[in-house]
Amino acid sequence: MAAPNAYAGPSNRLASTQPAPNYPINLDGFGAPLPAVANTVSDLTIFATGQLNFKEIDQVPQLGPLFNGTTCTGCHSQPATGGGGLFINEIRVRNNSDPGPVHIFAVDNMLRNGPQSQGATPIFAAGISAEPLGCQITVPGCQLSACQQEEASRTTFNTSLPTCDPTSADFKGGGNCVVGRAAIPLFGDGLVEAVSDQTLIQLAQSEPRSVRGVPKMVTENFLSTAHVGRFGWKDDHAFLRGFSGDAYLNEMGISNPDNPLDTSSCATGVTQFGVTLEDAGIEDAIDPNGEADIDRFSDFMRALAPPPTIPQNASASRGATLFGNLGCAGCHAPSLTTASNPASFILPSTVAYRSARRLIKPSQRRPSTHTATSSCTAWARWATESLQARPIQP
Repeated sequence: MAAPNAYAGPSNRLASTQPAPNYPINLDGFGAPLPAVANTVSDLTIFATGQLNFKEIDQVPQLGPLFNGTTCTGCHSQPATGGGGLFINEIRVRNNSDPGPVHIFAVDNMLRNGPQSQGATPIFAAGISAEPLGCQITVPGCQLSACQQEEASRTTFNTSLPTCDPTSADFKGGGNCVVGRAAIPLFGDGLVEAVSDQTLIQLAQSEPRSVRGVPKMVTENFLSTAHVGRFGWKDDHAFLRGFSGDAYLNEMGISNPDNPLDTSSCATGVTQFGVTLEDAGIEDAIDPNGEADIDRFSDFMRALAPPPTIPQNASASRGATLFGNLGCAGCHAPSLTTASNPASFILPSTVAYRSARRLIKPSQRRPSTHTATSSCTAWARWATESLQARPIQP
């Protein structure tokens, strides 16, 4: 296994040419950090670095071979970095035997028209790469590439499938169909992660019987114990680390320490205009500090403050009372309280850092000044300083 380079991770490329950012894009409003983070330069630097990586646009050969976007902000940018999607940006097929998104783009039709020049000056030596990134699988008449043909066969997607309508006879009879999904905001998700499993289980048990839910228990692929799921399309993840790794692989096609196998080998060994289309091995590698991009994404999301609120006027106060009287709070809890010590149930180091440690002899092990361990410790402080024993309110 090759040693990771100093700037491992495709979304951390800017670190090799720019000093570490001290300040994020904004310090208040949507997308701002938690107050405890904003008040500490070292913590703010961690947040800003994660935000920079979250915004970075990834490229081949790390990107793909199948993907829906080239950057995390492609799905999470409205009304600020870390928010939701501006439009429906993911397609699911009802009768897909391999559940997951239909990947709209593929690297083997991303570059177009061959080398371009202006006069004698080369301007696009590897062909044109611009939006839209090649022919989209969802567009009727698209001449599908080899990777897209494989994707259509695997997911059973075709452009003639109707939109899912639960009221139709065809749907009730099991007919195949497609549905679009827009990404939801990540604001305050670090505080949701800081709520204990037991709090969420008790919440479900206290709901009115007519709407009582059952907590979904999930086991992350880097853990051996189950926890309450709370992130992802179907609450498939209990921790933001798991959510980051899943999205990096399944939305952008970038393999990572927690998900080392790519979604397809359709572009392995393929080149276009002299460009290698697909990287080999783990594309989001671990750097010497023990971090990968998915760690930096997690740092950023954990420190995102909840959406800002405004004082309620008389009408809003009456609405809140009516909301409670009608029983809406049976499904929509008005508040949640974070655990007093979130680090007690979240690993003190990421799997990437543990993996890196296994490659180092015991005598060589030493603490790092900017490891996933230190980031997690900082995050635990952020959560406890910002909302310890206080409710998370909408």
